[in-house]
Amino acid sequence: MKESQRFLQLHHNRMMKTRSTFEGEHRMLPYTQEAEWVHVSELYHAQKHNLLEICLEKKFNSEEKIQQKWDALRPNIIAKRRFEKLVYSTMCTRSSRCAFMEDIPDSLSKTQLQKYMDLGYDWIQRIRFRHVGSHVFGVCDAVIRTSFLQTLLVPNTLPLTITGEYVLVVLQPSFQSFCANLQQQALLRYFAEGEPRIAQDGIVVVRKDLQPLVYPMDRDETIVEPIRRIRRLKRLSPLLDLDEELPIQLWPNMKQGSTAWSPERWDIAFRLGEITMLWGCDDRHRQKALEQGVSSWRDPRFTPELVGFTETKAEILLRIVEINRHPTEWLYVEKDNLEASFPELQDSTLRHLFVDFEYFIDDHFIYLIGVWDASKKEYRAFWAKERTAEAWENMWKSFCAYLESTPSHCWYWYAEKKMMEKTGAPLENLDETWTDLWGVCRAGVAVRGAFDFSLKSFVKAFHQHGKMPFSYADLEECQDGLASIGVAQKYFATREERLKHTLEKYNRYDCEAMAHIWEAVRTALS
Repeated sequence: MKESQRFLQLHHNRMMKTRSTFEGEHRMLPYTQEAEWVHVSELYHAQKHNLLEICLEKKFNSEEKIQQKWDALRPNIIAKRRFEKLVYSTMCTRSSRCAFMEDIPDSLSKTQLQKYMDLGYDWIQRIRFRHVGSHVFGVCDAVIRTSFLQTLLVPNTLPLTITGEYVLVVLQPSFQSFCANLQQQALLRYFAEGEPRIAQDGIVVVRKDLQPLVYPMDRDETIVEPIRRIRRLKRLSPLLDLDEELPIQLWPNMKQGSTAWSPERWDIAFRLGEITMLWGCDDRHRQKALEQGVSSWRDPRFTPELVGFTETKAEILLRIVEINRHPTEWLYVEKDNLEASFPELQDSTLRHLFVDFEYFIDDHFIYLIGVWDASKKEYRAFWAKERTAEAWENMWKSFCAYLESTPSHCWYWYAEKKMMEKTGAPLENLDETWTDLWGVCRAGVAVRGAFDFSLKSFVKAFHQHGKMPFSYADLEECQDGLASIGVAQKYFATREERLKHTLEKYNRYDCEAMAHIWEAVRTALS
């Protein structure tokens, strides 16, 4: 065993002696060391087998560069906050006794909660808490008065059997398994503890349709162990050498985690040959491979069948793995399959256009349509001047007139056709004149360095091989779709011309990138 590893093990054994109960005995921390606080949101990483996220946060949280990364990202993390405000405004229309505690300091939060409950408020949202005895803190999305909850449920719903004047609420805009969620168990144990008016046997979930769903839930004592594990990891994080192979608990789950740590996690995952970085593979597939003694996709024993893939999915995954194992080849194209399925790839009689939409995710409002003409090497941008139905209609008419001016075939990446269907955008002969380039690549293309079929992955891989003259890393303010939404919101609020140019440049990258990928595939087919 290396000296550094031996020291790490000794330090780990010493740090097992925490303020929490361990092996039935209470042990106190050394007086020289402050207690490690655990945020309830960190339990989500533990549940998803992504403890490396917590390790990176602790190891580098004092570095100025990392802080700058987080500061740049926070304004763009808008989906949950928008949903919070939507839920609160909806509840306010149904009851005059609602409170939003976002700006109340931690020290006053519990006192204010007691005050609102004494006054019989029906809905109390965003409550901060700190459980001093266990060093656990976090935010409870909301609590709802049980009698008020009954009025919100669909007609003919059975009367509630939950015991408590109030019930914990989880705001969740996307689907998740709540009853087994460690984060909710932590709220029951550390937030609701000592509050006799808050039910200990159930939780309410509010999703996108704003219909509350009641889940019975027993308080699970096993929540203590994951919290201990996170606390120990935080103490050990500064000592960990991330250049060495990481133990299984710390391997990155590349299907879940924050954007801020993507470069660091990606470097670690690539060195390890991390299975969750592969298309279609999450921690469940990785676990199947580990049970067979395989921990890396670089291992010759790794096959799609080993992790449960069959038929078409197995063929796609095998294609990705084989090109990334190859020492020299950078592009693989299944010629016979693509020529038969996509004859339009080699049609030279048409004008080939590459189309990309920019839109808001909350209402699917398309505000920008970008088009790259491959023959003229020309970019066109069509804007909705206002965020109104009339402005959208004018933009769409201009776009359609442009398409009709010359016989054209349009290429897009995955989402555009779905967006047209969602918004009811009128367009004739859509199936005959539009082709999904994502579908082409999924059917028979693999690139060394791309482990899925996102446009960003393909652009990064093409750029690494010198086949793409630009990279999204060249864009400072807007490098992905989430950031573009934040920039778009600022633009429509301020009309700052610089922000408009930023959005057009990002959109143009998407359009041109598709053209480069299309040309590479066409060349391989010829």
